[in-house]
Amino acid sequence: MLKHIPAILTPDLLKILMEMGHGDEIVIADENFPSAAIAKRLIRLDGHGVPEILRAMMRFFPLDAYTQKPVALMEVVPGDPVVPTIWETYRQIISAEEPERCQIEYIEHFAFYERAKNAYAVIATGETAIYANILLKKGVVQPEEAKWHDTYWRWTSAHPPDVQSWHPTMELPYNYRRHTALSIRRLKKTANCTGICRS
Repeated sequence: MLKHIPAILTPDLLKILMEMGHGDEIVIADENFPSAAIAKRLIRLDGHGVPEILRAMMRFFPLDAYTQKPVALMEVVPGDPVVPTIWETYRQIISAEEPERCQIEYIEHFAFYERAKNAYAVIATGETAIYANILLKKGVVQPEEAKWHDTYWRWTSAHPPDVQSWHPTMELPYNYRRHTALSIRRLKKTANCTGICRS
């Protein structure tokens, strides 16, 4: 067991996420997707929906800053009346963690299958929504960003009662002008989820 790791991120999935390099892609697939037939590496998370998996992954998974659209969705087939309302949920999850990298590419149905064949891995889920497949391209974790995340977790572990009063003027060994607003949201989200404080 490890601290701070969401239970939905299984050992097999964590291994895959760690093995992936810059530019590698991973698909989180709905239950209708031919995951077993397509995947180079298959991770099964049956019984879970895509949003909860995406939310857990995005806390740790860097999106590619060198690609204009590091996120891809499967287009609705022309003539199909389905409106994938789940896409808006994806946008909210991604923008909460990577507000500068939430641009989305829409890929034709069968072209998405072909691209998924080249993905590093496919996560098969129990998601029942139609057109709920999402592809993520992994980016780079900069040395200073890795240092900031280490400081962030050390700080939240050492100061849980004071999360509500955390302020960006507090001294930390990293210039986090770019990350300040996002870090505050993460701190308060963590506190609210664990019942430490209420906003």
